Amino acid sequence: MLPVTDTRDIDEERRNKVVEKIHQSAIKITKTRGVKLSDFRVINQDPPAISDEAVIKAVETATKELNLTSKLMISRAYHDSLFMAR
Repeated sequence: MLPVTDTRDIDEERRNKVVEKIHQSAIKITKTRGVKLSDFRVINQDPPAISDEAVIKAVETATKELNLTSKLMISRAYHDSLFMAR
């Protein structure tokens, strides 16, 4: 089984740089250990997405109405913000 990494960021350029650093590290490790890197590929690479302001405001309003505390956070969960933002 091949190792898998899941790299996410709200900044696409920064995420891509991290993926490239992982690739370069893998190459370096193979040379150090005398093994072959048989494959390195990006399987999926969707661009980051920002939730619509209306969704954010609705959640903020609901938490206030329910007398709950809330904190605006970045969701790195793929299914949360990416598809809702579309």
